[in-house]
Amino acid sequence: MVKSAMWLDDFGHIRLRTNGSYRALLQYPGVKELAPGDFSIPASYAHLADSMVFNDTQITADAQRLITAHKELEKASHATDAYMEPIPDVAPGLTPLPYQRAGVAYARQQRRVIIGDEMGLGKTIQAILTIAAEQAYPALIIVPASLRLNWQREVSKWLPGRSCRLLTSPRDFLRPDPHDIYIVGYETASRHVGELTRPWKALVCDESQYIKNASAARTKTVHKLAAKLAPNALVLLLSGTAIMNRPVELVSPLQVLYNTQLTPFGYKWAFISRYCAPHQTPWVWIPPAQLIYPS
Repeated sequence: MVKSAMWLDDFGHIRLRTNGSYRALLQYPGVKELAPGDFSIPASYAHLADSMVFNDTQITADAQRLITAHKELEKASHATDAYMEPIPDVAPGLTPLPYQRAGVAYARQQRRVIIGDEMGLGKTIQAILTIAAEQAYPALIIVPASLRLNWQREVSKWLPGRSCRLLTSPRDFLRPDPHDIYIVGYETASRHVGELTRPWKALVCDESQYIKNASAARTKTVHKLAAKLAPNALVLLLSGTAIMNRPVELVSPLQVLYNTQLTPFGYKWAFISRYCAPHQTPWVWIPPAQLIYPS
């Protein structure tokens, strides 16, 4: 007798029907037990389903493909090198380091990622090469004001054939001449969000911990810009300190990567309840920080 069966439902979730006891699955955001022994597992937790595939498990081909893809993705996230085809835009003689190639390969595969290497390991280079490899122009790069010139130098160094424009004053937004890459500070972007709302092929946020507070003007600006991007656009968040103090600081950046409801994690509140240690009053559950989350 088949003890378990696994397939994809119409929502892209993995369905697991089993005679065994897997109630421990319910600790993960978005996992639901629809009936005794009948579980719905979000695609983002396909690695959990992999541990439940046994010799007598009846599994459909599409569910197996999803599980295999997630296993390969997890392996790629730990890679220290990867093959990279030559990028025509890159200046002759410049070669990324092996772990930077792995970062670019992972970013190209996922398209929406947090690059969390420590300071000095070349997150800027990885972002620039990802944009170039994908030909994701025009690209908008939002950075702290003190890093604008550094980004301009790195773009000119690695992609000398591509035009790059700093946006620092109102008159810069009035010039109609098109460029491949635009660099703007967080505060300037907040004052000119209307002019920046256009079909970008790539959005990069350096020092993305700047957008951890959802009530801040710069965070609202980035959310507005990200909401207008095409589904296949690149979104790269760079930070050596993605979490400064508490896991709740990841909520806003993850909403930029995915959507305001955090559906890959079983929705926003599921993420907060599992990872952010909310506490309960007699009236309501309260997140562990005085943050206003986008609805």
